[in-house]
Amino acid sequence: EARGQRQFRQRALRIGELRQHAHDAIADRTEVDEAVWSDLAGRITYVSGDYRAASTFTRLAEAEAR
Repeated sequence: EARGQRQFRQRALRIGELRQHAHDAIADRTEVDEAVWSDLAGRITYVSGDYRAASTFTRLAEAEAR
């Protein structure tokens, strides 16, 4: 299973906002196969934190281990 892209933001997102943003970005460029999207969206996760804090990377590693 391929791992997703990492992105750091100043403002924390709700998981629904992140999934909608990703869907919209894909839809802006190509037709979205909603069955495929549904499978993918369920695997999108979000870890909030400050990239300057080691604890953020600890939480990120823990999330990836699940």
